[in-house]
Amino acid sequence: PSAPDCQTVDIEAGLPTVDEALAKFDRALYLAQQNGTPLLRVVHGWGSSTGGSSYIRPALRRHLADLADRALIRSFLPGDRYSHAFPDGLALLRRHPVLRLTEPSDRLNPGITFVEP
Repeated sequence: PSAPDCQTVDIEAGLPTVDEALAKFDRALYLAQQNGTPLLRVVHGWGSSTGGSSYIRPALRRHLADLADRALIRSFLPGDRYSHAFPDGLALLRRHPVLRLTEPSDRLNPGITFVEP
């Protein structure tokens, strides 16, 4: 069977620690790579003075940079760069037209990151 065009993974649900959130992401990434899912939309939140998402977002983005450097993922794009105003945001939208369905809520959203496994 075909993989979904885009899978949403919420790694901040349940107020996890950073390690728990990254482990949840790694499991989702592994499954996406095994199933041929072309795009993950990772919900990590963008932080608050007391919430764990203020730590999860930077930790996830460091983790993704490391995975990209080691060629273990194709690419990633922080939601705050997802816009027609940014060439990489426009390119992601062109590669994954299914994103047009959620573009109004996802555009420039610092609480999400897109990952191409």
